[in-house]
Amino acid sequence: MTICTTPDCGNETSTYLCGQCVSDLQAWVDEAHTLAPELTVTIAKQDVLRRAGNTGGGGGKAGSAAPINLDAVQLQMNLQSVARDAATYATDQHAAGIATLIQEWCKTAERLISGPEAEQVDHQANKERLRKEIPKELRPKPLVEWLKVTHGLDIKESRIRKWAERNLITRANDEGYPTYDPTTVLIQARKEAVS
Repeated sequence: MTICTTPDCGNETSTYLCGQCVSDLQAWVDEAHTLAPELTVTIAKQDVLRRAGNTGGGGGKAGSAAPINLDAVQLQMNLQSVARDAATYATDQHAAGIATLIQEWCKTAERLISGPEAEQVDHQANKERLRKEIPKELRPKPLVEWLKVTHGLDIKESRIRKWAERNLITRANDEGYPTYDPTTVLIQARKEAVS
């Protein structure tokens, strides 16, 4: 008896893979044979729609067909070459590496077929980041500096006072030196930059 060659397994076996690892590999082998035919659409790039008029030739006609996806062709050939019975790999001294390779092929095929996963947006983290990046109410001079350094906007203090006089922005305080909400001033500055 020897120890299974699968990393972190440690089970005793008379081959290079223990019974549990052969069973796990069989699930991946079955998956490989399920995914191989599904790659046909990806190979033909039929899952990607091309917009009309994209070729520069004019006339509003659809562009030429996209070339085939060669990576998907190679992956399909790899998956098709996988033996039907995982037990045949158990006698190979490289069985653990073969098992890992088949798993990677299957995972890559799933990504090609399904497309990339939707990015998860952490709204709470974004709010926290904005709280840190956008200062509280500022007096005109530091506000002008923040607009210039952070946003590349060259706004004069007199412009901010004029916006306040015309009620385009409001003072954030009632007493002492005037302070303004940086977000409101930034929005007004961008509006003027666009118009």
